[in-house]
Amino acid sequence: MKTSSVLSARNILKVPKSSVSAMRFLRHAVLFLIAAPAIAQLSSTGTIRGRVQDSSGAQIPGATVSVVSEGTHVPVSTKSSSDGAFVAAGLQPGDYTVTVEMQGFEKYSVTGVEVHPALVTDVPAILTVGAVATGVEDRRTGGRRGRD
Repeated sequence: MKTSSVLSARNILKVPKSSVSAMRFLRHAVLFLIAAPAIAQLSSTGTIRGRVQDSSGAQIPGATVSVVSEGTHVPVSTKSSSDGAFVAAGLQPGDYTVTVEMQGFEKYSVTGVEVHPALVTDVPAILTVGAVATGVEDRRTGGRRGRD
């Protein structure tokens, strides 16, 4: 078997030219195995996103957004950005409760938010000026089962 005289990984490892295609295959296989779990996770989880606004349409930055799985009760917390937007990504499929709180506004809560793999669910939150002790609750009806 003849080896190349060019300084390369093939030369350093003394790999014959006939094995170059085998090395390429092995390199691609390793890259695929490294990337496969990340690709699988992206397609098996969903996202909830929304925008927090007041009743006049003004954006509310810094609101606390809590997304809780109704099945596992695992919480994910985030804050709304300077334009009132929030995103909770990497959520397992299922039903969630989204709660938004900001000082000087009533608490906003929506239950039955369905998360599906590889999809984004929009949850706009419109806060009403008022005491923190009061709240607004929105109960969604999902396609899988009815809710009151």
